[in-house]
Amino acid sequence: MARTYRHLILVNLAVALAIGSAAAVAESNSTSIELFATPPAVQEVTLSPSGNHFAALAQLQGQTVLLVADLAKQEKPYIAASKEWRIKGYQWINDSDILLEISLPEKIFRTPITVTRLVHVDIQKRAMQMMFAREESNSFFQIQSSVVGKLPDQSREFLIAGSKDDPAKPRVFQVKAGAQRLPRRAAQGWLRGIRQWYADARGNVRAAIGVMQDQRTPIGLLKDANGVWQDFSHLLKRNAVFHGALTDNGNHYLIQMFPKPSDSEDTPPSRYRSLFKINAHNGVETLISTQPDSDIAGVRLSHDGSEIVAVFYENENLAPDYLRESTRGLINAIDAALPNTTNRVVSANDTESRAIILARHASKPAQYYFYDATKRSLRPLQNTYPKLRSAPLAEVQSITYSARDELTIPGYLTLPVGTRSDTRPRLPFVVLPHGGPHARDFARFDWLTQMLASQGYGVLQMNFRGSTGYGVEFQELGANQWGQLMQDDITDGTRWLIEQGLADANRICIAGGSYGGYAALMGAAKESKLYRCAASFNGVSDLRQLVKDQLKYVDGRYASRFIGNLWRDKDMLIQNSPVNLAEQIDIPILLVHGKDDRVVPVAHSQRMADALVSKPVTYVELPKGDHNFSSATTRIAFARQLVAFLNENLGEP
Repeated sequence: MARTYRHLILVNLAVALAIGSAAAVAESNSTSIELFATPPAVQEVTLSPSGNHFAALAQLQGQTVLLVADLAKQEKPYIAASKEWRIKGYQWINDSDILLEISLPEKIFRTPITVTRLVHVDIQKRAMQMMFAREESNSFFQIQSSVVGKLPDQSREFLIAGSKDDPAKPRVFQVKAGAQRLPRRAAQGWLRGIRQWYADARGNVRAAIGVMQDQRTPIGLLKDANGVWQDFSHLLKRNAVFHGALTDNGNHYLIQMFPKPSDSEDTPPSRYRSLFKINAHNGVETLISTQPDSDIAGVRLSHDGSEIVAVFYENENLAPDYLRESTRGLINAIDAALPNTTNRVVSANDTESRAIILARHASKPAQYYFYDATKRSLRPLQNTYPKLRSAPLAEVQSITYSARDELTIPGYLTLPVGTRSDTRPRLPFVVLPHGGPHARDFARFDWLTQMLASQGYGVLQMNFRGSTGYGVEFQELGANQWGQLMQDDITDGTRWLIEQGLADANRICIAGGSYGGYAALMGAAKESKLYRCAASFNGVSDLRQLVKDQLKYVDGRYASRFIGNLWRDKDMLIQNSPVNLAEQIDIPILLVHGKDDRVVPVAHSQRMADALVSKPVTYVELPKGDHNFSSATTRIAFARQLVAFLNENLGEP
């Protein structure tokens, strides 16, 4: 049956970015929208092990490319890219070789999926080659980027997980950069239930995790110095995350987890994710780093993977824990030179004589710097948004408010330039819950928030219950609370805006992507008198369908645990699906979805548009849009449409 909508827009990106009602956007605003919506000029800047080269993901003609430059030679950087695939990330194998991870859209049994591939980049030859092009195994079709570890001593070889016969039974293979087929013999054979493998700094497979046949009971194995696998499944029940192996005696392995209640002075009680070193032989846990009010975000290991260099926390007000003394001295010098930003050593060579520094500010685009100890120099390398560097940008304020059950909800308030919160400005507002939902917003530059503020809108972002970074209890409070307590937290934040005199009660729109898009639609259904309009981009509309899709994958049990059981919670899932609540929605709705979205299939927005056929709905489908609107064309198209929708329904500020 043909779809008919009040507004139907199919955006053809091959044509100029002329977008239906977005043409109504004032020309004076279109330039600023593009400046914000254009993806960052550079991301993920890193040094080679020697420090003689640096690499980065950069934007070139609207495409993400890998840029590699020689710091000593005055020659053009090498650029690796193809219009046939999308870059996801990269890693150095040695000073001459890089593994580029790419993704391609595919279908398996009519199910849209994303397949991953590895591209070998030879820096000396300035050439790239797709790996495993001659591999004939169907079981090695989907995931070809599971790099387990590197081999030491500048070897061109690395370890990769995969299977020639059953994708649920991955083995570990030792392969050379540029290899076209998997070796016949595996370096590590499959063990029952194992899904993921980890190797130490010497290239020895030392850890494995998976799930029992019931798809619920976790399996965790660590190999001790004698080569014996020890069962540490109990660590996974404590939400352990394996990071990387230490090689001081062949027994220690680096673990990130929520620790149990204290039973010794060495393991203080904590709700927060902390860093431990586990002795794989006897199970002794040694606390390495913890904070009383923040989860650990991750670690940075040395190039050879044998040493923990730094520990980072979810709370950006906390300085990273630099475990290497030389690194502490380096960052102290950097902080003295750059006092007004939060500075991190994101990459360094083996001797730390050269380093890449990332300087962040809540209200300014991040800036990369290059540090050279021998020259005692610190020079700007690249701004992430160079065209916005001198533009007036909005200040981001940290706030808290109380949910209806008195739980404290942290968040961030962004007001247009020149606006003070103490004047009770009563602005048109966009309530912007984040995606995930097991993620969080930060006090850092965010292109979407800043773009909305530049158009005259206030923006509220909240880390509702279920968000990460605030400890296991806070995160677990969001389990099975889609559309319920998590939604109440968002509603309570909106009411707080009105009570504080910050928002015009008649001009508030709720918007978000992914889970945030789901929350926007649920807000429209449950609180139609609170919001003037709602915008969902790549949002979820059907919880049962989401759970069904998740159960197709190995880690699908996540959906049953945090969203709801497909059968036991059937009624709850139906009642909290926006697609079933269309009759309760009577405010204007904007639906934007990328046709190439492999995380939340476009069918979610298509079905939502069908359900809202008699309502004021605008449906925009971006033919080449992925889940994150990664390309410049799709992101700009989305941004223009969103601003046009807000201007139409909230009135231009």
